[in-house]
Order: sequence, then C-alpha cells, then structure tokens
Amino acid sequence: MVKNFKMLPPDKIKEELAIWEAEWNLRKSLNPNARVIDAKLKQLKCVLNKTKIPTSNYMINAISANSLYNELKYLSKVKKIGYKIELMTNPVSDYIKIFKKHESTFDDKKYWKELAYVYILQNYRKIPYSTFYKLFSSKRKYRDVLMTKEEKKILTALPDYITIYRGGSVDEEVSKKYGISWTLNRKIAKNFQKVKAIRDKKVMKVFEMKIHKSQVIAYFNQREEDEIIYIHKHK
Repeated sequence: MVKNFKMLPPDKIKEELAIWEAEWNLRKSLNPNARVIDAKLKQLKCVLNKTKIPTSNYMINAISANSLYNELKYLSKVKKIGYKIELMTNPVSDYIKIFKKHESTFDDKKYWKELAYVYILQNYRKIPYSTFYKLFSSKRKYRDVLMTKEEKKILTALPDYITIYRGGSVDEEVSKKYGISWTLNRKIAKNFQKVKAIRDKKVMKVFEMKIHKSQVIAYFNQREEDEIIYIHKHK
C-alpha cells in the first residue's frame, strides 16, 4: 500500500507532522476520508508520545510511528478508500459493519471468504441477531469456502447427528432466537456462559441441542473453540 518506505527518527516525524497537520486542517473538509485520517492521526500522536521517554519498546514505537506516518500521507492522497484499506484503518469491532457496506461488490466466493475472515476476527462486540442471521443465510453459491480445508475435513468426519452447546441468555430460550455461534465442546459453552454473565449482568445458561450435520452452516476452529455456525429456525 505504501511505497518507498523511509525510516525517520520520531523527532523528525513530529517536525514534519506539524507542517502536514496545518495543511491538512485547511483541506480536510473536502476529503471524503477525513474521519479515517483523523483517527489515524490521533493514533500516530499517541505512539509519538511513547517515544519521548527511552524504554525497551522505543524501537518498536519508532517503527510503528514511521508506518503510521506513511499510511497517513498515503490515505490523505487517495480519493476513495476501498474495502481492504478500510479494514486496515478501523478496529476489528467494526469489521462486520465494513463487510456489510461492501458486500454487494463481492462475487460469491469472495463473499463467503471475507465473511469468515471478519467474523473470526471480530471481538465479540454485540451485533444484532438479525445481522448474522441475514449474512449467514445468504443463498449465494460456494458457501463451503467459509471453512479451511482442515475444518472441512473435521466437519465431514463428524457423525450424522451431533450435539452442540451454547452459552447464552435465557432471553434466547424465550424468544427462540438463539445466537448463531455454538460449539461441540460443553466446557467452552460453559466458559462463555460465565463471561457473558459478568459482561452483560444477565442470567445465562448453557443450551444443548441435537441437530443433523446437514444443518451446520460452517465449522470454525481457528480460535480453538470447536465452533459450529447453526441457525435455529424459530417460529
């Protein structure tokens, strides 16, 4: 993305940044990427502040500052920020939102590959049930590319009927609108039950369900959670 990377001392970056920021403030109202660029600028300043006092992390922070500075200059010049750059310049908690913004531009295989990518990286930010239901219920072809080759092998090797577990709110049991994330491992579901109870301050329980393997949307294990994506058909 950034060409001709040149390593600068943090003090030199601060000196150049002061000039760059003064110019940027005059023209940012005309730039459609202003929000992203301002966020990157704030991040760069934070890293530069860490270089004021020499520590064992000084070199790491210096390299990070150079990388952010080059990204900042690049982003201020491009007319439109595409999907990949938007992912790179936003927190993972926004990945699903960014995916939804760009999904109409994807072909079928890219849709499923990118959905798997942003779903696995998202940091459990509370996302509406309807969002995941719609995304994973898509009728697009090649849904199997959600999984890696190893994950496909594991799913294929499972018996026809499997027992899955989920740590979730008792509200799900009442509405029958269970979340899509389940697991083959009851201990993992139990752990999620405890984490969610503390996080959401609600009564949680472990749900158990026996389903046919054909009902599984995908099996993910990149987070080592034996995760089963399953959409319960509620009435």
